[in-house]
Amino acid sequence: MRRSTAGLLALLLLGTATARAQPDDASAALEAAQTHMAAGEALLKTAQYVQAIAAYEAAYAAFPYNHPLLRIAQTHALTETRCTQGPAAWRRIIEACPDCTAVDHAEAKAQLAALRQTCPVRVRVTSVPPKAHIEIDGRSKGIAPITLELPPGAHMLLAELTHHPPLRTEFTVDPGQPLVLPIRMGEALVPI
Repeated sequence: MRRSTAGLLALLLLGTATARAQPDDASAALEAAQTHMAAGEALLKTAQYVQAIAAYEAAYAAFPYNHPLLRIAQTHALTETRCTQGPAAWRRIIEACPDCTAVDHAEAKAQLAALRQTCPVRVRVTSVPPKAHIEIDGRSKGIAPITLELPPGAHMLLAELTHHPPLRTEFTVDPGQPLVLPIRMGEALVPI
């Protein structure tokens, strides 16, 4: 009986010590986040975007609140990761930021909409038979099957394969919607 009483007393004391430490821990976490934010702002001013994003991520890890998430997304908008990692950063604000304001959410939604309209979309072109030469908008792109990144909008595809008539077709890339284009070449012009 003494062991269980002693264990219970130890747990009670440990719980009290932890409860007392929490405000200090929160203050230390906030201070660490502010330090990381300041470092991120300094890096941003010198166009060291990757390092700035890392500093903002460290700030958010130290003390999760809205400002680091906004700065992460805003910094991605300045880099080549705008279309690859930017959308996830803006979605993170919408989906995982309970402290973000309606204004933060509105900005995130507007930025996502803008990215969908301007960022290249993955387009996969296949051909039957395989190995057709593919041109998009008059520019050679390679041999099917091939995966391309194309801007949203209307495009013209030309597929050519020895012993087959060329195939021309128009297609539209919708913003933010990956596309698969299966191309079936016409009958062979001569026996193969």
